[in-house]
Amino acid sequence: MLTLDGIEYDIKTPEENVTDLVSYINNYCLEHNIKNSEGEIIQIEVNESNPFYMLTFGLSYLTTLLQRLVYNAGCSMSIPESSERQLLNLADIAGVRRRNATKTVIQGTVYSSEDALEPCVITQENTATVYVGDLEVIFSPAYDITVPPGSSRQIMLVADEYGSFNISANTIIEFDEPIEGFRSMSTLASTPGQSQETISSLRTRLQRRSVEGTQTERAAEAIQNLDGVSLCNIYFNKYPNTTIYVGSRAIPVAPRTALLFVQGWSTEEDDIAKVFYRYLFCETSGFTYAYSEDGENFYSDREMTIPVSIPEGKEIISLENNEYCYVNVPGGEYQVYTTKAGQVLPVCIIPPVLTPVYVRVFIRNKLDYGKVNAIKDVISSLSSNLTIGQELTSVDVTSKIVEEFTDLEIQGAEIGLGGETTVYVYSNDGETFYTDDTFTTPAEIPEGITPVRVGNTSQYSYNTLQIEWSYKKAPNVDAVFIFNNSNLYIEEVLV
Repeated sequence: MLTLDGIEYDIKTPEENVTDLVSYINNYCLEHNIKNSEGEIIQIEVNESNPFYMLTFGLSYLTTLLQRLVYNAGCSMSIPESSERQLLNLADIAGVRRRNATKTVIQGTVYSSEDALEPCVITQENTATVYVGDLEVIFSPAYDITVPPGSSRQIMLVADEYGSFNISANTIIEFDEPIEGFRSMSTLASTPGQSQETISSLRTRLQRRSVEGTQTERAAEAIQNLDGVSLCNIYFNKYPNTTIYVGSRAIPVAPRTALLFVQGWSTEEDDIAKVFYRYLFCETSGFTYAYSEDGENFYSDREMTIPVSIPEGKEIISLENNEYCYVNVPGGEYQVYTTKAGQVLPVCIIPPVLTPVYVRVFIRNKLDYGKVNAIKDVISSLSSNLTIGQELTSVDVTSKIVEEFTDLEIQGAEIGLGGETTVYVYSNDGETFYTDDTFTTPAEIPEGITPVRVGNTSQYSYNTLQIEWSYKKAPNVDAVFIFNNSNLYIEEVLV
């Protein structure tokens, strides 16, 4: 008790002051949803037998706590209006990095010679050079591989330069230097790199971060923040009895597994696996598991009664307790995370594959070629907003056009993975057709198809529809156009 000017005041003990401070901080964190790096709301517990431990605790933790209080205030007040420097400071407090520029990557398959005496060894020192216009671009393997004689192995090539390079499939089919035992290489179209994240994009990410996300989303964001990674997405199967698919990849019912897509590659060894298990503790889809006592004879069950054959060229990963696994998805690679107890936890990393998307739009307006190109550009911009494995629907297309062109009357849209292909045949009489202009290889015309004469007196053509479109009935419209949303060129315009 303290008496001042005849008035008595209650004086709390140091223990009571500490308890009041902790209570205030806990209530504030709870009301404002302030979380630690593990995604849990910050709540401090006091050691009742020795509350002065808070003095030591406060020196190490108070700075972090104050940073989170400042960041929480910034989420609600500062982010939309903050300057570039202020935004970068808020991002640093939140533990969010501005994404660096990333490099273009190419997936490929290396084949070794069947008569080779030694395995084909390809290292990160090997190079493959291509030209994009007048620019020389050098690619190197992201990791070393060893290909046994007469087999194949997946490889990922990474550009030495940052930036976006669009390179067609099988442009790279060999390395610059001779490699013993190397037979050939096939490659897919490149996955272009990205420029450094804009301030506008970072601002949007910070604003979205203020909304509570799932642990899966936090894991994907953390992996995406790694140097060399452009995009990451993680999927789980939420259904108890149904296998689900993301593109061509299956996520089984049990055991609970994650499907991990990563565009790019981490520049640090096994970084992706470490970050994945920091947030999620589960298997990743893409492995086949086997069991063995000697590491040579493998079985599909722990009792080792059902023999299995390991596909040629597969690299076996030794786990623990006679358990092994290997990657079973095309193009999939892996990293391993080893716990302090020595447990080996593999992570299958599946690179996304660019898929051409064909879009057909029905519009009840007369269009000139310039307007068609403008509509094409708007629809093409949808691809930049898609994440890995996300579906593109006809509603997405029509909504985007209506948003940008208020004067157009949109009747509908179709989405497909293929287009109408023109087939050319040849004939002297218009009845018997051939695939070549020397009339030596007979061709069968599908029933109900009428070839149309084109070019010269012996050349004919007809269209074959390669896909089932999502929109079955074409509305009554004045203009229809179809274009390839992958290569961005107009294929057909009907006015």
